[in-house]
Amino acid sequence: MKLLIVAGTRKEIEPLEEYLLEEDKKRKFCNHAIELMITGPGSTFTAYHLGKILPADNWDLAINFGICGSFKSELQIGTTVNVQMDIFGDLGAEDDNDFLDLFKLKLLGLNDFPFE
Repeated sequence: MKLLIVAGTRKEIEPLEEYLLEEDKKRKFCNHAIELMITGPGSTFTAYHLGKILPADNWDLAINFGICGSFKSELQIGTTVNVQMDIFGDLGAEDDNDFLDLFKLKLLGLNDFPFE
């Protein structure tokens, strides 16, 4: 299996990087080829770099590691979560203590592209 592990910053992936890497950016673990990629913080950097690397090779699995900018203060850094609902945190506005997504702002309908 060829696995791509992505993180926005080195700090988010540092323990794994120290465990896997000795001399280069590619490593085999349990017969799986693993490559680590640091994209830069935020979805824009991640989308740009993934847009370049994903079509250039045949990946079996890509996993994004990181703190992911949660708005929930009860989620401590290092907590593993299973994301069941996601909101584009950089597509909206903040209003005092609330985040207003594009739907709450009535800038986009729930069934509009790309959410259709």
